[in-house]
Amino acid sequence: MAGRTSAGVGVGVAITVLAVLCAALFVLTMVFYSQRQAAERDITALREGNDVFIRPEEREAPSVREVVTRAGRDSAISYLMKNQQQIMRIASGRPDMQLSDLEQQAGGLLAQGESLLGKIRAQQAQLRDMDARLAAADSARAQAQQDAQAEAARVQSIEDAARKATDDLQAEIGDYQRRIEEYRRNVDRLEGQMREQLANRTAEHEQREADLSNRINELSQENLVLIDQLKRLRGESDDALKPKDEYALVDGQIIEIRPVAGEVVISLGRKHHVVLGQTFSVYRDAAALSPDLDTGEYADGKAVIEVVDIDSDTSRARIVRESRGNPIVRGDVIANPVYDPSKIYRFLVYGNFDTNRDGVASKEEATDLEAVIRDWGGVIETELTGGVDFLVLGQKPLLPPQPGPEAPLEVLQEYVRLQRIVARYDELFERAISAAVPVLNENRLMTLIGSIPD
Repeated sequence: MAGRTSAGVGVGVAITVLAVLCAALFVLTMVFYSQRQAAERDITALREGNDVFIRPEEREAPSVREVVTRAGRDSAISYLMKNQQQIMRIASGRPDMQLSDLEQQAGGLLAQGESLLGKIRAQQAQLRDMDARLAAADSARAQAQQDAQAEAARVQSIEDAARKATDDLQAEIGDYQRRIEEYRRNVDRLEGQMREQLANRTAEHEQREADLSNRINELSQENLVLIDQLKRLRGESDDALKPKDEYALVDGQIIEIRPVAGEVVISLGRKHHVVLGQTFSVYRDAAALSPDLDTGEYADGKAVIEVVDIDSDTSRARIVRESRGNPIVRGDVIANPVYDPSKIYRFLVYGNFDTNRDGVASKEEATDLEAVIRDWGGVIETELTGGVDFLVLGQKPLLPPQPGPEAPLEVLQEYVRLQRIVARYDELFERAISAAVPVLNENRLMTLIGSIPD
């Protein structure tokens, strides 16, 4: 009994111990299991946290292994962060700048797919090119400055030479002008003396010629009277003193009477050199022009007429005076003792004229006036000689103010030319007045030749 009891106790103890062990084992198992689950959760969390920085498949990548090797004692993340800060400091000057901020700021600077380093290298290449161009431009500018200085020196030398030549020329011109003035004064003095002598001699000769002419006329009249008396004493006919002398004094005849207007028409016109204002005496016939046998004087005509309008072959004349009871009739003859239809008048034309009536007188229009004179039958002379009947002067050429010594040579030459023209104008006028040559202007000339200006 005792044996069974101890055996049972042992079995019970063993079972109890076994039960305790089982319970302890179960507890340990649960504890280990819970710790394992906690460890697995930690491992999962660590893996998930580690995957944020690097994934398992990336660990063995050569670039990652190279980063780990370069990091040394530092972690790869610390090494990469330091590198990023260094890169940002180099790229933007700010170590704390983020890549997105850098990309945003550099977005307008970089082209699509272009790197910052490539952009920098391109800019450096451009800078080197610009530096080279700038150096070339500086060299060209320096050369241009040297050329400009050389050209300025050359121009200055030319200006100095031109100024010296101008000064020499002006001095020479001044000397010429002084000589010309002295020559002109001498010429004017000599010309004045010659004109005075010529005027005195001309006056003497004219007076002598007039005296001789009057004496010749007196002797001719006396001779005619004596001849007539001699013929009458000899019993010769009076018709012997009636040759064609009286007829030679007849200049024309009356071809039409206009009593209402107090005018007549005569057989003389422009081609006979009749002028406006010219007067004629009217006679019954040529025989009425016979001189008085005692006095040698010609009798007055029955009337006096004055030319008021001129045509080519005829002229219209007004009756200035008419004898009462002895009217003018068609066929009466006219005479003017100083008129000669065969006379050819000679003209000298000088000055500026306005033949086209445009209000501007010019030297060229003198040619037109000369053509009018030639058409009328006159002769144009170039010098004022004793054969000139009329001097026709236009407007006096204007002489501009005398240019200074610094004026161009062409201006001085033109002034001298105009000065000569004006001097000749004055000279012709003075010579014509001293020689009693009639001086006409354009309008008076037109009136003389029977062509009234418009």
